Amino acid sequence: MVRLFYFLLMLIVAPWATAGDGTNPTNFKAVDEELGIFRSGQPGRKEFEALAKRGFKSILNLRNYHSDLKLIRGLELKEFRCGVNTGSVTEKDLLNAVRIVRDAPKPLLIHCWHGSDRTGTVVAAFRIAVQNWEVEKAIAEMRLPENGYHEKIYGNLLVLLRGIDWNNFRKELARPAAAR
Repeated sequence: MVRLFYFLLMLIVAPWATAGDGTNPTNFKAVDEELGIFRSGQPGRKEFEALAKRGFKSILNLRNYHSDLKLIRGLELKEFRCGVNTGSVTEKDLLNAVRIVRDAPKPLLIHCWHGSDRTGTVVAAFRIAVQNWEVEKAIAEMRLPENGYHEKIYGNLLVLLRGIDWNNFRKELARPAAAR
């Protein structure tokens, strides 16, 4: 019942939470400025234009049924797609997304609809697998109120992050493309 309430609340609030102020998308934050990795909710055309003007090269779109291709048409941005279902994210989903985060031209923006759950999980996986953060430290960052993680609805994401064998994940991440 509680999950249903939060889901319905998200549906009511969602129409106002899709684009930012024309400069930055909603929930825009640096993951690692030095590496050129940023996160946000769904940008609109004006936000994509502003990102392109600031030199962004790549977009990692974690949404299942929404492409950014129309929104970035004519801009020098490359969209990488890794559609993830928030309620059933898999280790393979995270592996694919972390590969893109690691390898895509930078600066890179990682986004989903709100920039909270899917984006937070991919950022946590990147922190653990590539930046060698402890799992609980990455989860603590994901759970910060300003990141907007909906733990009561998507507690499965914490179970996933805690259940991955990160040494094996790193080994798989290091394998050459032909060996996959």
